[in-house]
Amino acid sequence: MTLRHLLLGVTLFFLGVVATGGATQSDAPKFRGNSTSNLHLSFQPYAGAGHEDMPVEVLKFVVKVDWDGTGMFVHEWRLKNRSNKKVVKIRCALFVYNADDPKKLLLRHQLGPIYKDDSVPISVNGIWPRQKCEGQWCPGEFVMQSAYDLLKPNWLKPLSPTNLLKPLAKDGKIEGTYIIALGIDRVTFSDGTVWEFEAAKDN
Repeated sequence: MTLRHLLLGVTLFFLGVVATGGATQSDAPKFRGNSTSNLHLSFQPYAGAGHEDMPVEVLKFVVKVDWDGTGMFVHEWRLKNRSNKKVVKIRCALFVYNADDPKKLLLRHQLGPIYKDDSVPISVNGIWPRQKCEGQWCPGEFVMQSAYDLLKPNWLKPLSPTNLLKPLAKDGKIEGTYIIALGIDRVTFSDGTVWEFEAAKDN
């Protein structure tokens, strides 16, 4: 058993089900901080500027957050290859918006590898993963980690909402209602070519 698998198992054990739902904002998974917190999050697939140019689209993004808010776990997600080439690798990024202004990008955060070498094979016009969820288990689930922590000794530490939103803190506090969207910002195809998403501009 690898350290990654051990971390996933421990996280699964301690996770509380705080989020259910699908791909639209209205039924997106929600996270509310503890009784003293004014932090509220919802999760959804990326649909912002440049979304139509992404060769791999996120169709579903269901997140669970540790009961103490120390980590975020992707319970269920679905991807679609909209290109005419087979996909072999992807890179994920989180896009953060204020719920009061959902078109203004506040933060873009690259995630670390979700699996070994980020290998995710998706055929032309294919959906991945194709398996259905069974009970509390869903195919492709993973613990979110920051790409910026990979060189640190504790790089296996899950990405928490507070660490993600730290650049948005005011007077040392992270409060507000935010939308966290998942997008695929880098794709490697079977022919060796690479597509990379340009920095999204505010619109």
